[in-house]
Amino acid sequence: MNLEEEIRKISNPQEFVEICNTIFTEKYKENFQVIDGSRSDQGNDGYIISEKCILAIYCPVKPENKTDQDYREKIASDLKKAKELHDSGKLKIGRWTFVTPSKISSEIFVYLQNKAKELGFEGNHLEATFLSGELYKNDYILKKFPRLHIPKVESLLETINNNIKDLTKPHKEDTSLSVNNKVYEKRDRGDSKESEDLKKVFAILQKEQTATSKKELKSIYYVTVDKVAQVNIILGLINWNDPLEDKDEDMVEWCEQGARIADILKEKWLRAIFLSYKGIFLSLIWSREDMQTAFTIKAGNTIGIQMISEEQQQAKINELHSLESNFINAFKEAIDIALELKNASILAQVCMNIGNASGARYIHLNALGVRERAAQEKALSKRILLHAKELYSAIGYELGVGYAIHNLSNQLNIFGEAEEAKELNKKATEIAKKYNDSSLLQTAKWLEESLATGKTPDYVHGERRERKK
Repeated sequence: MNLEEEIRKISNPQEFVEICNTIFTEKYKENFQVIDGSRSDQGNDGYIISEKCILAIYCPVKPENKTDQDYREKIASDLKKAKELHDSGKLKIGRWTFVTPSKISSEIFVYLQNKAKELGFEGNHLEATFLSGELYKNDYILKKFPRLHIPKVESLLETINNNIKDLTKPHKEDTSLSVNNKVYEKRDRGDSKESEDLKKVFAILQKEQTATSKKELKSIYYVTVDKVAQVNIILGLINWNDPLEDKDEDMVEWCEQGARIADILKEKWLRAIFLSYKGIFLSLIWSREDMQTAFTIKAGNTIGIQMISEEQQQAKINELHSLESNFINAFKEAIDIALELKNASILAQVCMNIGNASGARYIHLNALGVRERAAQEKALSKRILLHAKELYSAIGYELGVGYAIHNLSNQLNIFGEAEEAKELNKKATEIAKKYNDSSLLQTAKWLEESLATGKTPDYVHGERRERKK
């Protein structure tokens, strides 16, 4: 369900008035006068001073029971109050605007305009389409309304739900990228052998990671002209990403370079993979910056001296807004490409990245005490990882199913659902052994250890897992 639909469903008058006041205050600043709704408003629910426009905000408690006659009576009653305000000289009114969550019929709109004209006003109507558009332009103010804050992210899941039936028919997947994104081989290279640079890259990637592995890959990247080699280098750097050693901003740049090379190679599905990883790293940056901002403001409130000015705080809010829009847009483009190509395997991999990013945001939001938003991220993570599993299952890719349920079990462990995580991880381990997939087997063993001991390495302070052979 998108944001417009969420607003259209609102049936709590107080909630709707608060949303409208916030939107109009943001749009008109000091030119908008908020009216105290706890007192007699005389038909005035808000006033735009510069436009001499009075608002009549109307949110029916049971909109499904309202008839056209109900709307006519409400319009006539509020217009009469507005006329009395104007004639008394208390308020200069040139325009009367009816604001509702839902659309009104054309007959009611014509009635509104004619009735307003009879009383000397210009009449118009605003509803969820306008309100959601204003929120999308300034979506950082959505933080004030947790219930409306997720739909933009959840709309990604809605897009998948609406199209998943077209993708779940078993068919041959036109990609050569394994589920763990380790090796990409372009089938129509135009030559009969691999370049020496590509051979070197494959040799590095097929070995156990060492302290110099990433340096070796980067050295080859900067000198090679082989685009396939460059793609595999970037995939290797993503898979070997270390939060302590690698900056998220640098990883975003690697993902963007990967997407550009994918365009050169004319591999749209590969572009989708890099965009979905870009979404993960942008989401991590958003969480980090949001956490730092929250702590800075909290520290200032504690000592009674603000550590950043209102202007700096507003700039940071704008920055967070931009980051959030960017990671959502990266995920959305990745989904759109997979749907356009009707490629279930690529969509499943994109889903796993979205689910893991949502799980990471849950950790951040839960730590901040933003419980409702954290719960929404948890639910989103579970649902979209289940979609990944179902997509892999539908096309008969059992190893993909193994990776999907391992990712889900890892998230369940984070969410405190250890018993469910144990059962899923057992199944992932079985699949890893069946296909002799060392990467999945290693991560499944690590999760099994965490579930058994209740301890996870403190990566932030330098603790590491030891790789078991």
